[in-house]
Amino acid sequence: MHFISIGRGNANDIVISNPSVSTNHAQLEINNHGKVFINDLGSKNGTFVNGKKINEQYRLSAGDNVILGDSSFDWQKALTGDYAVQQSIPAASSVGKSNGLMFWKVLSLFLATSFFAYFLLVNPTGKKVVSTIFQKDSTTAENQVKKRKIRSYDLACLNEGNGADDMIKVGSEMQDDAISSSTNPFSIEDEMKVGDEVYKQTLEKYKLVNDAKIVSRIGGIFNRLVNTIGDSAKGFKYLVYVIESDEINAFTAGGKVFVTTGIINFVKSDDELACIIGHEIYHNELGHINKALRKEAALKAVFGDQLAQFAAMATSILTISFNQKDETDCDLHGLDLAADVGYIECSIILFWNRMSEKENGSEVEKFFRSHPYSKQRAHCIENHIKNNYNKTCN
Repeated sequence: MHFISIGRGNANDIVISNPSVSTNHAQLEINNHGKVFINDLGSKNGTFVNGKKINEQYRLSAGDNVILGDSSFDWQKALTGDYAVQQSIPAASSVGKSNGLMFWKVLSLFLATSFFAYFLLVNPTGKKVVSTIFQKDSTTAENQVKKRKIRSYDLACLNEGNGADDMIKVGSEMQDDAISSSTNPFSIEDEMKVGDEVYKQTLEKYKLVNDAKIVSRIGGIFNRLVNTIGDSAKGFKYLVYVIESDEINAFTAGGKVFVTTGIINFVKSDDELACIIGHEIYHNELGHINKALRKEAALKAVFGDQLAQFAAMATSILTISFNQKDETDCDLHGLDLAADVGYIECSIILFWNRMSEKENGSEVEKFFRSHPYSKQRAHCIENHIKNNYNKTCN
């Protein structure tokens, strides 16, 4: 499945500068069978198909006329990458053509679509060319990977010079050393099997969200992040799920990322969401899930019959906590991933500042926390942006 985001904001795949178009206006969704759908993303001036405003996901057919705000949008050219925004029109309801002209227009579009389908599905060269429509340019991806490799990830921000911080640091280092010396194996395939079990157990407790607007919004952000990882990806088959819960939370296992409606309602922008989802992706990429599973396996000695233990390990991973170093590391890597796609890196500081209002801080509580305090996370992020982006966030 592929997504193409459309709007006035520069982070979109297709940018339309018309003032009647919202920052994040709409999204095209191309499923694995080649069917194309359009979703309105809560735009101010609406999305219209054949003169009718759509309020839910709409399947497009050849010849369908799409209007965003008061700007005509040629969705079929958008699929081929040959896209140019047409001039503004007076109003969606006033769009009309003579029957004869419309007949020839529909016929032309039908022939063009038929040729495109042949080119995509039959012609081997066409398959190769068209497949690049939905992939980032490899040179760009390679440059982004190189950029991430030269960034520094200084976690000294976690140590504020007090006893609790010193003990947390020593404890994290001892834990990492103990796990790294463990002989319990855990492959990427094993992690993904645990992820399957996490999915099953999650659906026993939560309900998946089917709202097309929410699913498209999260799916669009997620796919852009995953497609940008590039050569550093470990081989996970990444999937994202939105679950109904008032908890402000997101979690992951085996490449499966779960986002609650609680956190979606709490964030103020897609920029914040992108950093949060990037954080979860990097728990997989940096081996934190693997480390957590090895820790559980070592503590509980469950690896007599490894394959029989995936369900038990899934139960553990749903309640397990990462250490403060790992959490901060994912904050910074997730931020970089979001920034590489075009999201605003400073925005996540606003998220953690709001989260800090929900916390009561003390050194004793801090010592027993697996996550750093929100203000400390915001501080680490500010340092990272200043050191790597030469930028000071307000």
